[in-house]
Amino acid sequence: VATCLASLGECWYCIASSSKSLSDKTHAVAESLSFLRESISIFRHHGHDHSVGFADALKDYGKTLSSFQTHVRMLIDESVTGDVGHDVLTRSFTLHAKLLGEGHPRTVNVRRLRDD
Repeated sequence: VATCLASLGECWYCIASSSKSLSDKTHAVAESLSFLRESISIFRHHGHDHSVGFADALKDYGKTLSSFQTHVRMLIDESVTGDVGHDVLTRSFTLHAKLLGEGHPRTVNVRRLRDD
């Protein structure tokens, strides 16, 4: 279930990326974050917070936070400054590196997202 929810979160990320209107983009970001938070919660609840699936959900959550910072501030807190997704991407990178190695394509992708 957690993997399916993460996939839905990624779908909403793609919708947000292609949306033209501010309201549609903000709605899609909110949906993406909601599905990804639920996915992360389920992984943790079932003790799978050291799995590749959990690391991937963290990556998508951090990517959404980083890519849509203006929308995230509108949804969460206007006073938030800086890249709120960087720490999440760093945690995802650390877990990917531990599980798959630093040279694995998934790990390299997370490093790229974090360092952009």
